[in-house]
Amino acid sequence: LPLGGWSGISDPFGIYRGAGRIHEGIDLTLWGYYHTPVYAACEGVVSAVEWLTYSYGYHVIVDCGDGWTTLYAHMSDIVVTRGQRVTAGAQV
Repeated sequence: LPLGGWSGISDPFGIYRGAGRIHEGIDLTLWGYYHTPVYAACEGVVSAVEWLTYSYGYHVIVDCGDGWTTLYAHMSDIVVTRGQRVTAGAQV
């Protein structure tokens, strides 16, 4: 799992978002778990390490292969670099 602890799911996979859009991820609530470490859910290569002033803030994308990617967003710190290979369970 990508987190050491969380308090719930704030936005499940498959929820209709309007205008024909479906939520394609699972958003975990960290209420009470601030600064908890975030872990890679799969083995892969870090394909993005970015800061956006809107939306995700500090975020990391890991390319898991076979067309799958995982996105870790709203982070306070990032400990990986673009192009780095990570194992499942490695802190990002």
